Amino acid sequence: MGNDPSQAQADTPRTLTLKQGENARLGDGSHLTYLKLLNDSRCPPDVQCIWAGNAEIQLHWAPAIGDQDKTFPLNTSPVGGKPVSAIIGSSEVRIHSLERGPAPAATLEIKPTTP
Repeated sequence: MGNDPSQAQADTPRTLTLKQGENARLGDGSHLTYLKLLNDSRCPPDVQCIWAGNAEIQLHWAPAIGDQDKTFPLNTSPVGGKPVSAIIGSSEVRIHSLERGPAPAATLEIKPTTP
């Protein structure tokens, strides 16, 4: 009934922005929650740094049915083998951007893993 903008088709790539503690319903009926900022060593704005740094957030995915819940980190930089994306159900999630501050909003890219 109607068009619900919070629920995109499961096979359509989308970008969503979550604040700490917020969750979103994905197209397959699962839920993705942004739990917290784990660490942030990114170079401050307007400062020239040798290394851009890294920020790490923790997310939780709860499937609609079937799979096990999954809590996982995502990083803004792959340096040191840190995960910058994760497969959750039939989707891949990646940080598109992360604001600054103690509880930064995270913009995430959600892409289907199946054609």
